[in-house]
Amino acid sequence: MKQSDLIADKVNRLCSLKQKIDELKKEADEIEGFFLKLAEEDLADTKLKTAKYYGGGQFSVSASYATTTKLLFPSVLKELLGESFKDVVKEEVKYTLTEPGKRMLSGIFLRQYTPTTVQKIINEITEDFDTRAALMKKCRGAKFETDKKALMSIAGLSEKDAEHYAYFISEAACWEQFAKLISLSEYKDNMELAIEKIDAAVVATENPKVEVSYE
Repeated sequence: MKQSDLIADKVNRLCSLKQKIDELKKEADEIEGFFLKLAEEDLADTKLKTAKYYGGGQFSVSASYATTTKLLFPSVLKELLGESFKDVVKEEVKYTLTEPGKRMLSGIFLRQYTPTTVQKIINEITEDFDTRAALMKKCRGAKFETDKKALMSIAGLSEKDAEHYAYFISEAACWEQFAKLISLSEYKDNMELAIEKIDAAVVATENPKVEVSYE
């Protein structure tokens, strides 16, 4: 079998399997909905949280309702409970990375950066100043596909060349953002140590993913 035929065969098979999985999941969700509705009726006016139903052999289904409580207005509860607030609520500080922060830190951690500027990358593409200016407005290194389309439509690059430069624009943007932030810190004169600090402060992993389309 030729490589092209093998690939087509694998694409067809994977899409077929994914389609069946989606159909089975839809059916399973509908059946789960049936049991949740049934359990709601059976558990009404009781303190029980779980109802169990039996099929043949070792088959059984458990339908349960778990209670989730969220604190929406801590200031109101604190005013209400006063000193007892700390006995009811655990106070903690939580830090969540922004999307730009994730891009920058993962790029540094995974060494997916190029120590240059986006402007220098764009200057390599064309000598036309108007085209350069237009590309600088559109290509920011945040979304690969967006940059790729801009490079193709504005600079007239082929898809392959656009992907090449979009890749380096992304890496240059990562470095630019990192260098700008470090220039304001005590590590401005020691980028090597700054990168070591990033390695100690965060961890980034690349998770493989396959997507299919059968519609």
